[in-house]
Parts: sequence; structure tokens; C-alpha cells
Amino acid sequence: NLSSGYTYLKPGFSNQPAVGDSLEVTGTHDRLQFLSLPLSLHYAWTWGHLVFSPGLGFSANFILGTRLRADVHDGFRHEQEDEHRMEGMNPVSLRLVASGDLRYSLTRTWSLSFIPSFRSSLTSITQNSTVKSFPYSFSAGLGLNYRF
Repeated sequence: NLSSGYTYLKPGFSNQPAVGDSLEVTGTHDRLQFLSLPLSLHYAWTWGHLVFSPGLGFSANFILGTRLRADVHDGFRHEQEDEHRMEGMNPVSLRLVASGDLRYSLTRTWSLSFIPSFRSSLTSITQNSTVKSFPYSFSAGLGLNYRF
């Protein structure tokens, strides 16, 4: 069980474990691929060379693929397992998206931008799982813009 779903691992060095037997998993890495379709509203204020444009909206996120890599040990042997199918993922999740664009005009055609953003899940990315996950992220971008 992971916060992003669950999967079954069967290492090549081990037969089906008997009840009460266990294998140690010392590290996992999971990758989730989504297609996001955003819808947001922005408003811009201008003060001379400075433009501030905050935005607020939603995005629908469709799961495209999953991958789990796990390090499995039985005390004597070690193996890295790859599983390309995780169960318990919600096929569609909804996120709140808030962003801002702070732009400074250098000339009529060139400007610099700073774009902070925040995304937070409104619905869980998991379903039928013991763990409900509501991921969030903060990000920031810097840009040099050219206007035609």
C-alpha cells in the first residue's frame, strides 16, 4: 500500500510466501502521469512597467500511467522490482489552481516574469484504497518574454 495506490510485488528470487513469511521493502519510487485540463480566470492590474495578473481556477486530471520501483530483500538476496500497473487510482481527480504573474516590461517587446502557483487536490487521487491522498504543490517560474 502506498499513498498513490497499491500493487502486488512478486520478486523472482522468492516463491509465493507462506502465511507469516515476509519480505523487506527498503525503498520505493512511484511515478504518476496525468493529463490536466485547466480552466482559470485571470485579471490584470498595470502600474507603469509593472503588470500583476492573479488567477484562480480548477483542473480536471486524468491518470495516464503509473510506475512503481521497489527494492525487495529477503535477508540474503536483493532485487529491484518494476511494476507498471498500480491499483486503487481514481481515473479523474479535481484540483484547485491559484497562480500569479508578476511581469516587468523592459522594452515594448521584452519583459521579465515571475509566476508563483499553488495546486491542491479537491478530490482524492485514490479510490477503494485504505489511504486517501490529496496531493498539493507549490511552484515558481521565471521567464523572459518576447511580444510580437
